[in-house]
Amino acid sequence: MTISRRMLIQGASLTALAGLGPLAAVAAQAEETAPVDWPEMLKAGTLPEISMGDAGAPVTIIEYHSMTCPHCAHFHSDILPTLDEKYIKPGKVRLILRAFPLNQLDAVAFMLLRCRPTDTYLDNVKLFYEKQKDWAYSDKPKEAITSLSEQIGFTQESFDACLKDQTVWNGLVEVAKKADETFKVDGTPEFFINGTRQGTIASVEDLESKLAAFIKN
Repeated sequence: MTISRRMLIQGASLTALAGLGPLAAVAAQAEETAPVDWPEMLKAGTLPEISMGDAGAPVTIIEYHSMTCPHCAHFHSDILPTLDEKYIKPGKVRLILRAFPLNQLDAVAFMLLRCRPTDTYLDNVKLFYEKQKDWAYSDKPKEAITSLSEQIGFTQESFDACLKDQTVWNGLVEVAKKADETFKVDGTPEFFINGTRQGTIASVEDLESKLAAFIKN
């Protein structure tokens, strides 16, 4: 059974995750600069917010991302380091990462990330993106992601227990459902800067061009 994004955000059964069937196509979205209800978007869900940078930074970027999305992996490997060094560490920007699973393997990955201590989340995201081709596009995705989970401290017992954690599942569905229904997120990665929809960020030059409207030197 392949679980679609729509089924995920409507709260598909946890037991359906065990099959790890073929990946659904990663949704693409066109860049569309438009405002959203920013105060509402800034409200965290029931799971701890995952972020980088000072909560008091004058600019906040929210990224909705998918662990199986190659464009998301590109952002995290090739663009995020510059964002971190030039804008996050100096206190100019805060980045909030929000899960937007597009298929059941995404959901499994995000559950595994959430079942580890919160202070390991960013390092584990980096690892999952670095190894994305090995697990997200494997002929045997269940075995591949189980093997990867061992690198972040899971045993088979804790792996199975994590995928049965209803609190984690409900928290992921809550964020994805609100993103879809309230903010019309329809693909990944999708970025919002201080309440303005930015679509994707394709390069360092694209990042700096979009930030220029919000950061005055």
